[in-house]
Amino acid sequence: MAEVSQMVNAVQEYNHSRSMEDKINISGECEKAKYKPEYFTSTVDVLFIAKEFAQHHGFSSAHAAVDGFHRRAKKGATVVCAWGEAGADVMGPDGVHHHSDAFSPGQVVDTLGAGDTFNGAIIAAMCRSLPLDEVLKFGCRVAGKKCGQFGYRGLGE
Repeated sequence: MAEVSQMVNAVQEYNHSRSMEDKINISGECEKAKYKPEYFTSTVDVLFIAKEFAQHHGFSSAHAAVDGFHRRAKKGATVVCAWGEAGADVMGPDGVHHHSDAFSPGQVVDTLGAGDTFNGAIIAAMCRSLPLDEVLKFGCRVAGKKCGQFGYRGLGE
C-alpha cells in the first residue's frame, strides 16, 4: 500500500500545478476486504468497488454500494460497482445514478480477468468522453464478451 500511496502522491503533486485539461485522473479499485476504503475514497477520481468488497462492508447490491461509497468519495469522483450477472451501477460527479444489465455471452467459458476487463473498458470509454450510462453499458458489454471466450484476443472488435 505504501507504493500505491507514493504513486498517488506523485500524481497529486503533478496535478496541483496543472490546468484542468492537463490533469491526470486517478482510478483505484477496492477489491480485497483488508483495504481501508477511506484511503481510496479520499484520493481517487474513479473508484471501482468489487462486489466482494462491497458485501464485506455491508452492501447487498451494486446500487447500494455505489450510493454508499459515493457519499464517502472525494468531491467530483465517479464510483463504479459491478455485480456479476446483476449488471453494474455507476454514479458520477453529478450524483446521477445509472444501471446497466449484464450482457450474457450465451455460454460462459472463462471468467478469469472479467473484472479487470470491465474496469479497463470503463476507463477506455471514459477517455472517449462518452456519457456515463454509455460508459457503463460498454464496460458490461466488453466484460460479457470476455466471459464468452478464452483469453482476451479479439475483445476490441
